[in-house]
Amino acid sequence: MIPSRLIRNMFEVIDANNFDALYSYVDREIVYERPGFERVTGWDALLHFYRNVRVIRSGRHVLDTIVVDGDTAMSCGRFTGIQKDGTPVDIQFAELYRLAADHSSLVFRRTYFFQRAV
Repeated sequence: MIPSRLIRNMFEVIDANNFDALYSYVDREIVYERPGFERVTGWDALLHFYRNVRVIRSGRHVLDTIVVDGDTAMSCGRFTGIQKDGTPVDIQFAELYRLAADHSSLVFRRTYFFQRAV
């Protein structure tokens, strides 16, 4: 699959809360790093994160940029949605990815949020 399409498709299934469909886009041994959460390692842990830990109830990712260089990719965009407690979310983000050698899935994903931290 073309890496930019892989990344866009991944966000489409996340936005649809169709977490089982992530299986088509991430490696079974995926490593996902997200600020404020423990590192997620493996398919079962990723499903647990999305079903039980993630604070988002619903929302939409809009990607502005995707850059691919060999087995590395990154994306930038904005997420708007609602947290499980009803709080609205509107935040810019960037993500870094490492692709499987055949570009069929993501083996690593790290999220950064554009907000005041320091």
